[in-house]
Amino acid sequence: MKRSGQSAPALHDHGELRNLYDRSGPFVTVCANRSDPTPRHLTSQLQGIRDGVGGELAQAVADELIDALGGSLGDGEGIVAVADRSGVLLVERLSAPLRHEAIITGALPALAPVIESRQSIVPFVVVNVDRRGADLFWSDADGAGTSSIDGDDTFITKVQAGGWSHRRFQQRAENTWDHTAHEVADEVARLADSIAARLIAVAGDVRMTEMLRKRLPRESAALLHEVPGGRSEDGSGQHRDDEIRRWVRNASAEDAVAVLRLFDQELGQNDRACTGAEDTFDAIRQARVDTLLVHDPLDDGGDGVRRAFFDPDEPNLVALGRNTLDELRCADVRAARMPDVAIRACVLTSAGIRVVPSAPTLAEGVGAILRW
Repeated sequence: MKRSGQSAPALHDHGELRNLYDRSGPFVTVCANRSDPTPRHLTSQLQGIRDGVGGELAQAVADELIDALGGSLGDGEGIVAVADRSGVLLVERLSAPLRHEAIITGALPALAPVIESRQSIVPFVVVNVDRRGADLFWSDADGAGTSSIDGDDTFITKVQAGGWSHRRFQQRAENTWDHTAHEVADEVARLADSIAARLIAVAGDVRMTEMLRKRLPRESAALLHEVPGGRSEDGSGQHRDDEIRRWVRNASAEDAVAVLRLFDQELGQNDRACTGAEDTFDAIRQARVDTLLVHDPLDDGGDGVRRAFFDPDEPNLVALGRNTLDELRCADVRAARMPDVAIRACVLTSAGIRVVPSAPTLAEGVGAILRW
């Protein structure tokens, strides 16, 4: 589908989330935080969840859901699990706690917390470097990996000679460091390009760090940030990891600011944006949505969240009133929470989705940056 203008940083690859919509529901979505990892509290928390889903799921499915939650709540800050009458369909560990915990039942799963967690994944490369080489670690939405570069340490470990030969040995050492820095820079640039890195964190020898910075391509050098630690284990690993997490959070926050700034800009120009449920759902039906912006308070469908309607066989056929779909001769019309209906349509049409905080310009918690 054609696009005009600037694209927003948003999640476009929805992967296996699409498969959830092949099922007819109803769904139960559990959004829970790990508030206290002690066994006694966890048991109490799981019992509360069991009570909450007991009327919606068969005993065997409820047991399966509780087992999945019990095995995962201790491994992350939060968790989202989705189940239907056939069993547990999704268990997603979150790296940050949910703003709200909830048990939501309805014709669609509540996937905003999952998308919000995935959109915060920032591809990055970590470089632990010294004059002998470097250990590299990379991570993106598809996984993680490591590699190492071992340079020639002949003139690094050799006992320094004195007198007239000292300069000759020193120059050979400098040449060795330079060659190693080139090798490391080439590999870092290759990795950063392959995963579209947003951050390159480097720890280790100060001299090699500066040599690396000078030899990286300009685009990669702009992503480089120094963090504590070194190539050998020196007790600074936790401090280094905390700094990397801080830079990752900064990059994710920059994306959120960028998408809201672009939305406000396009909205102000009355050009490629719309706000409010009515205009956004009109744009979805016309396949004009490039990026959906949605704020989901995780309400269970009471007074806090509006209802909307959808045709399970036609991804773009959504509306705020049933009569709109009746006029389009939809044979099967279903109702669900408005954020879930909008998200389903965009997942199935490969539009981008950005879960955002509540914003004054985002009327009713939903809006879109448009393709044209």
